[in-house]
Amino acid sequence: MLTSKQLAKITRLQKTKQKQSRTIPNKGIMINYCEKKFIVYRTVFVPYEDSILLVKKYMIKPGERVLDIGTGCGVIAVFSAYKGASKVVAVDTNSVAVRATNQNAHTHGFTKIIDARCSDLFNKLETGEKFDVITVNLPYRNKAAKDLVEASFWDSGFRTYKRFFSEVSKYLNRNGRIYLAQANYGDIAMMKRLAKAASFTVKLIGKKTMPKGDPRVFYVFEIKRSAQKIKVAGPIKMPALVGKQSVAHFKLYLLRLRNGDYYALEKGRVKGTDWPLVRIHSACNTAQIFHSQRCDCHAQLQMAMEVIHRARKGLIIYVVNHEGRGVGAFNHIRVYQKQDEGYDTIHSYLTLGLPVDSRDYSEIEDVLKWFKLKQIRLLTNNPKKISALEKMNIEIRREPLITKLHKYNKSQIEFRIKKLGHLIPLSNKRI
Repeated sequence: MLTSKQLAKITRLQKTKQKQSRTIPNKGIMINYCEKKFIVYRTVFVPYEDSILLVKKYMIKPGERVLDIGTGCGVIAVFSAYKGASKVVAVDTNSVAVRATNQNAHTHGFTKIIDARCSDLFNKLETGEKFDVITVNLPYRNKAAKDLVEASFWDSGFRTYKRFFSEVSKYLNRNGRIYLAQANYGDIAMMKRLAKAASFTVKLIGKKTMPKGDPRVFYVFEIKRSAQKIKVAGPIKMPALVGKQSVAHFKLYLLRLRNGDYYALEKGRVKGTDWPLVRIHSACNTAQIFHSQRCDCHAQLQMAMEVIHRARKGLIIYVVNHEGRGVGAFNHIRVYQKQDEGYDTIHSYLTLGLPVDSRDYSEIEDVLKWFKLKQIRLLTNNPKKISALEKMNIEIRREPLITKLHKYNKSQIEFRIKKLGHLIPLSNKRI
């Protein structure tokens, strides 16, 4: 526990660093850092001991994608490229820091690898961007900041930390890791609580105690997802209508995972078998509840049930949180409103500030593992689903799911073919 005298000394040290940032000449200064040269411009955080420890301790495997949050002059971004990253997205709230990062990327020959963006945490990330490694050097101290320079050191109420842990899962690959710098004058216990609440585990991988008379101790933590815990309800008997009159007998489970619920409708015994038919079906309330004809979601679900019933074995995984391609039920209706006003499918999302397709398939791997499936015949026309599962080392054979084309769903299906690359043959009678 630091004394008030020690905290006062740390405050003086931080104010000295802040003054240094504010008094840098307009042309910038060149610094030597970990045996590399970097330019730093006025108002940009000048890297020091905390990031040196991070540079030494974090690991990058060749070809990995890295997100560097709070990049400053781009030190971590540049070292990530040296360590073998195939792509580095470096973000900072300070536009001058982005300028410095771009200049340092050019100096070190990494302009094709480093993409610097002016962004408040994840705001400027593109839909579906995910990373193997996220490096983060957020302000440690709960102290009000009056400008960008102070905000590099202080954060009132730890708002940035809280937001980081509430959102980071969406951008971290399934087996990805976070490297986070901290110090003994930061609230490490609070950081660990936020990480645990977001289903992460925290491991100390580096520590540096400053020389005698300097009370600071710097740390680096490696943060990974906790092991996935699956809660299962069922199975229950599920007689269900298939076709116009036939009743087929299924078993229904509900699997509750970290990010949502998944219904699993099983025909026959699927668990542990090779090459069963599997349909991964996104929720669509307007289609499944009201049999809306604006899309073919209901028709596809019915056809999948019929195909699996005839095969006497198969599985339908119904993804509850995929409503409206991942934007939710409320926004799905708003998107339809825009389409009624004449917007096409893409712009009906974009005009509302929504991603066109934000569906995340990462937890499907956990569902398939629970059923002990490694090889499946996937009922789909969507190449994104195929690609997502192949990255999980699931062997895939695609089985088309061809439904009828009519005047109500034609524009939506044509959009999926032309803009999303769906593997659907277009004809006058059927799609």
